[in-house]
Amino acid sequence: MKLDILIVVTTALSGPYLFPLINAAQRANATVAVFLTNDGVKLASADAHGGELAELGTAVVCAESWTNFLANEPCLVKSGSQTDHSQLIGSASKVISL
Repeated sequence: MKLDILIVVTTALSGPYLFPLINAAQRANATVAVFLTNDGVKLASADAHGGELAELGTAVVCAESWTNFLANEPCLVKSGSQTDHSQLIGSASKVISL
C-alpha cells in the first residue's frame, strides 16, 4: 500500500491535532494511516476515538503499548508491532509525528 501521509501518535495529548490532520488529508484526497504507540494508544480506546480510527481502516496500535496502558479494554483497531510501524514508514511519502 502506498501512503501519502503516516501520522505517528506518541502521546494522548495529540488528540486535538490528530483528527483535524486526518480530515485535512482526506479533503485533499491523500491516503493516510495512523500508528499509535506509547500512551497515544489511549486515543484508540472505545471511550476516546476508537470508532473513528476503526472507520479510517488504516490505523494500527502498538500491541505492547496497548497492553501497558489499556490491557483490559477491547481494541477497535488493528493491533500491530513496531515492525508494522516500520512498514508504514517505508510506504509513506510523508511522516508526521505527534
